[in-house]
This record gives sequence, structure tokens and C-alpha cells, in this order.
Amino acid sequence: MEIDDERAMFIANEIGAAVIELIANGMEVSRQNIVDLSVTRSTKGF
Repeated sequence: MEIDDERAMFIANEIGAAVIELIANGMEVSRQNIVDLSVTRSTKGF
């Protein structure tokens, strides 16, 4: 169960960081923009 909690916390932190970045860049906060940002970050090594 501890692993599930850690994974959930990691995912929540990633989503939170993406939302903050979208807002800072004046972009709409949407599921698709969060996914797009996540893909961009993973391909650039962030």
C-alpha cells in the first residue's frame, strides 16, 4: 500500500507542476495541455 501512496503523490506533484507551468505561460489548463506538457518534458529530459 505504501508504494501506491508514493506513486499517487508523485503523480499529483507532476500534475500540480504542470498546472502551475501552464498558468505561468498563460495557457488553458486542460487534460490535453497537461498531457502535451508531460510528453514535452519527458522527451527533453525534465
